Parts: sequence; structure tokens; C-alpha cells
Amino acid sequence: MHPTHWYDLRRGMVKPTRRTLQRLQRAVSGRRRPCPPPVLAHFFWTVAGLFGEAYGLEPSAVFDNPRDPRGDAAKCRRLATYVLTVELCVTNADLAVALGQSRQNIHKGRNIVELRRDDPAVDALIERVTARARWQRATTFNQW
Repeated sequence: MHPTHWYDLRRGMVKPTRRTLQRLQRAVSGRRRPCPPPVLAHFFWTVAGLFGEAYGLEPSAVFDNPRDPRGDAAKCRRLATYVLTVELCVTNADLAVALGQSRQNIHKGRNIVELRRDDPAVDALIERVTARARWQRATTFNQW
């Protein structure tokens, strides 16, 4: 958290977001349950596959050539990054380690999706896939 944001929160100048409150709660409680990187990577590709289904892509199109920044497959990967980091509260660092990327790369992908969040169709798609991802995390990935 940026220091000036913390001081603004203390003075009541800004309203804390849900994510900020969760981070503060985790920092105060002193406990953190990181997900093992292989499990997190598998869950990331599962969520990317859910977005691929929504876009009508073959699974091989989403999973092959993960470094290609263009096209619908890249959108699916960015959307999966957004869902894991923002909606499911996975840290950028944990996701970066699991995917073998940098935190900056994860952050940039998340910001690209955040800019598209104003579109109602994208917002509805994210909400729909997030609900399925939460259900799948609760049933399949119950150790995390």
C-alpha cells in the first residue's frame, strides 16, 4: 500500500476498497496461506480455459503459445490473471512465481482488463466466470 494512501485512509479522505480491507486484515492477522505454485498454475489454466470456452476457442488455442500477446487467447489469459488477482485475492507475486513471469507482467495484464471493465459485456463475462472459478476452487482445489 502506498504510504500516502494509508494516511488518506486514516484521515478519512478516501473510502477503503474491499481489496484494501482484505490486505489489511491479512497483514494484521499475520497469517498467509500461499497456494503451492503448481496448484496455482493449474488453476490459472483452468480459469483461462473457462474464458476460452466463453470466446468459443479450442483449448489448444488458449494453452499453446502462451507468450503471444495478440488475439482472443491472450485476452483469455489476461482475464484469467485479473480474476485470480482481483476477484480471488491471489497476490501478483504468487501468480508470477506459479506462471514463471514477472510481477510487473501480471500487473500490466491486470490493468489492461481493468480498463475494459467499463464494457457491460466484459463485466458480465468476468462475473460469470468468477462464479464458476469460485465453485471450482471450492470443489476441486479444496486444499487452497
